[in-house]
Amino acid sequence: MPTKHTQPHSDGYSVYWHKTVKLTLWLSSIWLLTSIASLLLAEMPEDWVLFGWPMGYAIVAFAAPLIYLLIIGVYSWCMSRNDRDNVSAQHRSQQ
Repeated sequence: MPTKHTQPHSDGYSVYWHKTVKLTLWLSSIWLLTSIASLLLAEMPEDWVLFGWPMGYAIVAFAAPLIYLLIIGVYSWCMSRNDRDNVSAQHRSQQ
C-alpha cells in the first residue's frame, strides 16, 4: 500500500526548496567551470610564472582548491540562513 506524503506543501516549504535547488545549481555550475578551467589552464606556457611556479600548475594546485573551499563556505552560510528563515516563517505561521 503506498504511503502518503506527509510533508505539507505550503508556500514556505516550496520557497525553501526553490532557494535550495537554485543555490545548489549555481554552486555546482561554478564547481564545474572551475574544474574545466583547471584542465584547460594546466597547458599554459611555462614561461608565465606565479610565485615561482608555472602559471598553469599554480592555478590548478592553489587556486582551484581555494575556490572549492569557498563554494563549501558559501553553501554552508546560505543554507544556514535559509534554514533560519524557514524556521522563523514556520513559527510565524503557527501563531
